[in-house]
Amino acid sequence: MGNSRQQAMVLALVAAGAFLFGFLYEGVSLKNLFLVVFGAVAGAVLALPYHWAVRILFAYLGFEGMAKILTGYNPVVHVGADLLVLALTGRWLLAAFLRRASVPEVLPPLKPLFALHLLWFVIQFFNPYALGMVPSLAGVKVYVTMLILYIFGFYLAKSRRSVEWFMAIWVLTIAIQVATGLLQAWKGPSSVLAISPNYAAPLSKFDGFAFRPFGTTHLPGGPSVLTFLGAPFIVYFLVTARSWFVKLLMGGLIPLATLLLLLCQIRASLLKSIVGGGLFLLLTGWYSSAENRKRILIAVPAAAALLMFALPNLTQRWVGERQDNTRAIERTLSLFDYEKSANARRGTSDRIVSFAETVPLGAGMSRTGAAGGKFYHLALADPFFPAGYFFSDNFWAATIAELGVPGSAFLTALILAILGKGALFIRRTRDPETQALQAALLCPLIAIVVGLWGAEGILYNPEAAFFWFFAGALMRLGSLEELPFEST
Repeated sequence: MGNSRQQAMVLALVAAGAFLFGFLYEGVSLKNLFLVVFGAVAGAVLALPYHWAVRILFAYLGFEGMAKILTGYNPVVHVGADLLVLALTGRWLLAAFLRRASVPEVLPPLKPLFALHLLWFVIQFFNPYALGMVPSLAGVKVYVTMLILYIFGFYLAKSRRSVEWFMAIWVLTIAIQVATGLLQAWKGPSSVLAISPNYAAPLSKFDGFAFRPFGTTHLPGGPSVLTFLGAPFIVYFLVTARSWFVKLLMGGLIPLATLLLLLCQIRASLLKSIVGGGLFLLLTGWYSSAENRKRILIAVPAAAALLMFALPNLTQRWVGERQDNTRAIERTLSLFDYEKSANARRGTSDRIVSFAETVPLGAGMSRTGAAGGKFYHLALADPFFPAGYFFSDNFWAATIAELGVPGSAFLTALILAILGKGALFIRRTRDPETQALQAALLCPLIAIVVGLWGAEGILYNPEAAFFWFFAGALMRLGSLEELPFEST
């Protein structure tokens, strides 16, 4: 185990060293820099034990967006996370073949629903409305690759500590987003344009709006997505950690992360953070042991007091005379304006019904999302539907447009079955420590699903990788009455 940790540290230092060297020495191409970093991550995925490989993959997801922008969407970097998951899967299958390994005794649950989803996906390759074979293959990135992490999540959740290690990676990612995002909000657009002129293109999409920090993502306001995903984890460590140092770190991170959410202007992320963190406290307070309830009674009021004291002061300091930041916070807080929130997704249900009536069996892959833009030239020549017809901005509109009503129903049933089984596991589990961990995994998954009405998040990273891996881990936690708290 010590040797694997040393290997992980060496590869991480190589990647970090290449990253820093590229910014200190102007003669290094940013494209080559990130290809070196990607190569180091790929080496870790192929060489290290699986639990370390997945942790490093998760750490890479926190920087993947920045790598896309700085390399001008280099094809390798653009699909880098998918290549890493496929490489990890290939390594696993090859090792199983060479060992002549038998089928594991315990298999992940919900196999029939996964089989139905994958079968219907294959059928879509023969859809007469499809844009072609290449756009259909691009659907693998959206509907297949990250689902593989469900299997890894199931088999790598061997103990409470092993799961907490994976959670800690996301908390560390949030801390990085907070540091970089707040710094960018302080300096404004110049903070990212100084890194690379490639940021001008995504900035132009929000021309006339208040500046949204990028953090280390490729989207204005992107840090808010990584933040809402890990919000229940922060609360989990705040409540369950026995170390007061960890509690203080988590308590200090809460107001800083909240300020970042306000400045990012992604109102859905603020809502999902509230849903995930609040639901975790509700479930933990309801099912936990007396010891955990005592921790909640101490930690949560302390964090709330810190939030109420620190957030106004932080906000005043960061906003100051910056009109842009004032506008950003005002826009985010419009989440609590019922009329504005109700009108934000007006027409969504009409689109869903329209797509279901027009293409009940789907129109093939790459009709929506980033792939829709990539294959826009094929959509222009499409004899069936005008380019841009399948605008979605909604999970069900997107999946009906591409997979049809049956495909959308299979995927929806799979997602809801995961949430249902997760809730059932929490109710049945007798060990309060395992219950708290199950709640910490279930709550962000619920928050993701809550946000699907106004986004397609679960189809794309980082939400896709997060959802399927921790869904698998949650299913494993439910199959064991108690987990050993052992080192991994």
